[in-house]
Amino acid sequence: MSIIRRTFICLLLVSTMTGGMTAYAESYEPTGHWADTLFQWASQENIIGGYSDGSFQPDRLISEAEFLVVLYRAFDVQLDKRDTDGKINNRISTVYQLAKSWNHPIQGYTKPALRSVPITQGQTAAIIAAARGVHYEGNDNIIYLLGNGMGSSPDATLSTFKSDANLTRAEAIQWIRQLTVAGMLDIKKRPKALSDIGKLPNLATAPKPLPLFSTQPVTREDFDIIGNNPAMGVKLWESKQAIDSRFGESYQAGMIKRNQYSTFTVHYNKAGQVDSWDIASDEDHLEASKLFSTYKGIVLEKSTITDVLQQYGTAGYLKTGSAYYFYEEAEDGSYRQLDPLFNLTQIKNEKKTYSISFSFNEETSKVDFIMVNWLPYIMGHDYN
Repeated sequence: MSIIRRTFICLLLVSTMTGGMTAYAESYEPTGHWADTLFQWASQENIIGGYSDGSFQPDRLISEAEFLVVLYRAFDVQLDKRDTDGKINNRISTVYQLAKSWNHPIQGYTKPALRSVPITQGQTAAIIAAARGVHYEGNDNIIYLLGNGMGSSPDATLSTFKSDANLTRAEAIQWIRQLTVAGMLDIKKRPKALSDIGKLPNLATAPKPLPLFSTQPVTREDFDIIGNNPAMGVKLWESKQAIDSRFGESYQAGMIKRNQYSTFTVHYNKAGQVDSWDIASDEDHLEASKLFSTYKGIVLEKSTITDVLQQYGTAGYLKTGSAYYFYEEAEDGSYRQLDPLFNLTQIKNEKKTYSISFSFNEETSKVDFIMVNWLPYIMGHDYN
């Protein structure tokens, strides 16, 4: 299974860098609006689209139906299902059927006329809290979200929250982005019974929400596997001979020809040097979670989404469940993080560009896969 995952990660990295992920989505062109980056992200991830005239209208009020669509899409809910005759089912009908089955607090299921009415921030909070799998009422929904870093924006507070105010498309996308960087991974069903208010978070001690698109510096060591025993790590560009002398012989498997050791996997270039490595919490990487970490201290099965985003920034967390960071080495040996919404034209030197990737377990939010790649390897370019 892990070989398939590694192949998929490499293909996804290539797709990300060449813009392949936006092939099925409408592209948002910046207009100078405060939410430009948010709409670039949301359109790239097929969360929100434009209108028939090609505009995205970020300041337009969003309806309950529109909000449900973008919320569910953001967390990989399939809405465009096809009948046996190949026709796409009505998206709005599908989203309301799902909302009803998940017991989400919606108005437009029994009263279709309300589907197009602008949604309020209070209604939005109730739907989001429900999608987190809790059942609160009124301000308790807002307290729950703020206390878990899932407010409408990084600086939202209980005193500034306007329950009766309507929500714009830009504010809706900002809120959804806040949910992702706070660690939300999926849509849950709301229980029928009210949740215990005694379990609501204390806003006075709640952690500060993470920025929506932040970066953090890295050094050369960030591209190595760090061993609990300093002599048992793995360095990028290290020779196969040196690694075999410490970890024993490996075997090669998979279409991308990676060498499997008992606790990690690497790819060797033609010169016999490591140009890619990965570790995972699976049957192929026995004890990896106990032996290795990244230079910034990220450990399999222990570190969470929040740990990764704090150490590496939120800018590389575009799609829920996986984070991809790209760095280009400068002449002075420092590394600049590339814009996550970039394409290959922004790279000055492909041979000086690297990626660090993470994936997360949907049930625990813990890191279950880490991979480092030299860009020419994932692009299939051989410079040796």
